[in-house]
Amino acid sequence: MAVSTTNMLQLPEKKKEDDEKGNDILPIEVLIKKAIEGDQPAFRRIYELYAGKMYSLCHRYSGNTGFADDLFQDGFIKVFNNLQSYKGLGSFEGWVRRIFVNTCLDFLNLKKRVYSSDRIEQNEDIHPLIDGEKEIHLSKEELLKAIQQLPDGYRTVLNLCLVEGYNHKETAEMLGINEGTSKSQLSKARNKLQEIIRKSHGR
Repeated sequence: MAVSTTNMLQLPEKKKEDDEKGNDILPIEVLIKKAIEGDQPAFRRIYELYAGKMYSLCHRYSGNTGFADDLFQDGFIKVFNNLQSYKGLGSFEGWVRRIFVNTCLDFLNLKKRVYSSDRIEQNEDIHPLIDGEKEIHLSKEELLKAIQQLPDGYRTVLNLCLVEGYNHKETAEMLGINEGTSKSQLSKARNKLQEIIRKSHGR
């Protein structure tokens, strides 16, 4: 089922408003069914439900707004073109996230498939380190900006291990590296991240 994300947003204004109000209260299972049947407002509602989190995910992995925009578009095209393959096993958001993470990992020339539960997006404030006895408080926007400054390899391992919660064995399998390399990369990534955060806070 091929879907144009441009056509998805082109509806007569009155009908669009009525359809959006109706879709706002529909459970995701119904929206998916309607979307598979070609219902454009249902497509739009699914997009609205997950666009913010998926764009943040693309930004975390790419470290670049331009790349994130491209990955975001590619990810949603894949979601809409593959809706029929969703079998209802596990959460739909998890299924969507797997598609987006795979898209990002492909962009970084990585091979294995993963999914995530984005802790950055679920928390208003993150406290990633303690400098001496003083805890440095960061908003999710500040932490995201710091993570984006990491080299690709550091940023990817840090995302998988610290943000998404995978252990080193799982991370190593996903990236096609050994556990020792995963541990080393994470240690270096944390040190680099702390350095970036300290500099940004004048420490």
